Amino acid sequence: EVIDNNLNPVWKPISVKLSDLCNGDLDAPVRLEVWDYDSMSSNDEIGHVEVTVNQLLSKQPIKLQDHKEGRNMECGSVQCDTCHVVRTPTFMDYLVSGCELTVSVAIDFTASNRDPSDPTSLHHVSANWNQYQ
Repeated sequence: EVIDNNLNPVWKPISVKLSDLCNGDLDAPVRLEVWDYDSMSSNDEIGHVEVTVNQLLSKQPIKLQDHKEGRNMECGSVQCDTCHVVRTPTFMDYLVSGCELTVSVAIDFTASNRDPSDPTSLHHVSANWNQYQ
């Protein structure tokens, strides 16, 4: 997200799956980079830092480092004001918590429904719904 003419930008919230961000490991390093957008020339990196999701969850300021031209200096900080992990229950979580399932199985042995490769068959699999679906 680009925020013009602001030395203290506040970015819009984003939502990222933990599996995409850090493969579910809250202590795995994640690289954050802040760039200065320039429409007339190449963009300039302001600074970057390697941080973990646990550090983001602490909501403490995180200092950016500038490593341009051999320099190693602090060049600002970022802070995650709102950060939370939402856990989606798995199928096993439902079963372990006492959810009961009833399974019914039926097999149609009639020959009147034709070959499943026949588009007029009730067993034909296609993008269109049939009477069984």
